Amino acid sequence: MKAYCCKERDGDGYAVIVYGKTRGQAKREGASELDIDFLDANVSRLPWVDEYGSINNLPLKVYFENGWFCECCKCGRRIDVDSEYPEGTLGKFDYLCDECRKAV
Repeated sequence: MKAYCCKERDGDGYAVIVYGKTRGQAKREGASELDIDFLDANVSRLPWVDEYGSINNLPLKVYFENGWFCECCKCGRRIDVDSEYPEGTLGKFDYLCDECRKAV
């Protein structure tokens, strides 16, 4: 399986990392995850993610160091390479910024 970045062709900048055997399969998965029409989705290869085999196995450090970010699911604050975050993988990440994690 190969890793791809999928985003809306003329969208607001949100993107997801998906895996697929083919570009079309990745586009279908990404469009579904973003809740957009297949024809509005644009995919590009992310070979640096291939080795992890699943987005759940992608180390947070690698994710953030490659320019990706996410939002805190509680307050909406951006979590990126400059943020405090625990060690681990995206599959085990709670999507809480450091401040909200400490409040729980």
